[in-house]
Amino acid sequence: MTILNKLKSLSVSYRIHLQWIPSHANIQGNEIADALAKADADDASVPSAPLAYLELFSRAKSRNKIIWLMTAADAIRQLLLASLVGISQV
Repeated sequence: MTILNKLKSLSVSYRIHLQWIPSHANIQGNEIADALAKADADDASVPSAPLAYLELFSRAKSRNKIIWLMTAADAIRQLLLASLVGISQV
């Protein structure tokens, strides 16, 4: 399902507001969102071998630390955006 189709289906039940946020504008939480996006981009490649439990645990712990540092509003926004584009949640 494309992003546009997901937005259309969600708009039946929810009011959706998209807002452009320029990069490098010193907006609170923007640096955290950038770090999360970079972490997801780095994980986009499929590993050649299954990851060991300790590696998976380490990655989850790192992501959880970033999310823990967010304010509640920033975390909610990030999770909503992630669900719109199909990014798996931590």
